[in-house]
Amino acid sequence: MPVEAKPLFRPDSLRPHLQAFAWPANLPESKVILAKWATMLSTGRADKFKEQELLPDFLTDVFCHVLGYTRPADNPARFTIPPDSQSRARNMSRSMANLRTPFSGTSAPALNSSLSPWKVRGRL
Repeated sequence: MPVEAKPLFRPDSLRPHLQAFAWPANLPESKVILAKWATMLSTGRADKFKEQELLPDFLTDVFCHVLGYTRPADNPARFTIPPDSQSRARNMSRSMANLRTPFSGTSAPALNSSLSPWKVRGRL
């Protein structure tokens, strides 16, 4: 006997959030960046490079420019990518970069609710 399919999210829970949703101002630029990476990965051009060569640019393009994470150079008081993530990505045999919410100041400001901790592992 088949089990009734249930939605992942309840419509009544999502409705207020979707009504208040506004597209980000950088949407056209984000589409260009994501299309560039999609083309590079789907055509095999990325296979010509080592993973460690691509990861710093991938982190900067996707996480900083598209998703809005910030580096210490972008905002020393409140950054969301630790300074060692990109250097670690360049030097590791197995790629792993922690994208979390460290703060260089004494008090941690309220986080933007759209930022989440990420861990990038393995091949791109």
